[in-house]
Amino acid sequence: MEALSHDDQLHLDAAIGWVELGNHLEANVELENITSEFHVHPDVLEVRWRIYAAAKKWDACFDIATTLTQNVSERVNGWLYLATTLRNMNETEKACSTLEDVADAFNDNPEIPYEIACLLCDLLTFA
Repeated sequence: MEALSHDDQLHLDAAIGWVELGNHLEANVELENITSEFHVHPDVLEVRWRIYAAAKKWDACFDIATTLTQNVSERVNGWLYLATTLRNMNETEKACSTLEDVADAFNDNPEIPYEIACLLCDLLTFA
């Protein structure tokens, strides 16, 4: 995967800063300033997912998370984003099974079992 140019990385960093400050509109403006060929770069897609999640645009989040899990399956964030998206689309069981399917691949990451536990609690609570 090609690295972002210096200017594009500055826009990405600014977008991350805006997301962390809770200003998703400004974050989106920064992402739009990134060279169009890098709009599908995994780092850019991860920030775009965070922007759409804040706006509760779950269909768009699903598309992004699916792209991440297909193209950079070794990155845990794509899987966590997919599970979060499914949970918010009322597909909690599918979210849980998605993470269970990849848990062994990320056995050194505590976020996966934690999220599975949260999802199982949701399933028990709403059963």
